[in-house]
Amino acid sequence: MTINEFLIEEATLQWFGELGYAALHGPMLAHGEPLAERDSFGDVVFAGRLREAIRRLPPAMPEEARATIQRFVQVQLGRSLNS
Repeated sequence: MTINEFLIEEATLQWFGELGYAALHGPMLAHGEPLAERDSFGDVVFAGRLREAIRRLPPAMPEEARATIQRFVQVQLGRSLNS
């Protein structure tokens, strides 16, 4: 069976669109571009988006717990890419 990556990508983008997400093309987010959200392609986490998501956690959560979550996510994603 042959997998057509284009069809999978298009179906996925359509599905996320139906869920209310907006998609941008990768080159628009590349470092050095006006919409860049990372300093290099080696940055696997959009740190600003991660901070914003952590900020939306329950207000009673201690700041140290939020910092721990951010470090954990960044380390775990880095490990998964190096495995």
